[in-house]
Amino acid sequence: MSGAPLTLLLFARMATTECTWLEGGLHVDAVAAGTDTTFDVLQDLGVGYLERILPRFVMHAPLAEFASALRRVPGMVKPLVVTSSDGRLTLTATEAARRTSDPGLSITELETSALLMPPTPGFAFAPPGLGAAAKKKP
Repeated sequence: MSGAPLTLLLFARMATTECTWLEGGLHVDAVAAGTDTTFDVLQDLGVGYLERILPRFVMHAPLAEFASALRRVPGMVKPLVVTSSDGRLTLTATEAARRTSDPGLSITELETSALLMPPTPGFAFAPPGLGAAAKKKP
């Protein structure tokens, strides 16, 4: 296990009042690229405009590793909302959510251990509360 899912905690922190330099909402795309995952970190300026706030980067860990961590500890990225489609995870927080979310993130040692567990073979990520119809995009 690479520990790569711990990167998601950074994005969760950026989605709170702690990140004062971010003006809009937060939009993070994680896209499978073979055995790697490519990340795009953007701010949502509204009306469909996204602005890159960090350079695109690649982590040498499969997307399944991130998805598995989110399944085991679903609250780790609050206040971000997670959606998924084939080969992609998207984490978003509106500007309003960011400006009202305290950075009171508290991940226990047990939850950290759960984040570092190997991905389940054949695992398909489905965020809590989303039915099968919500997972498919038109």
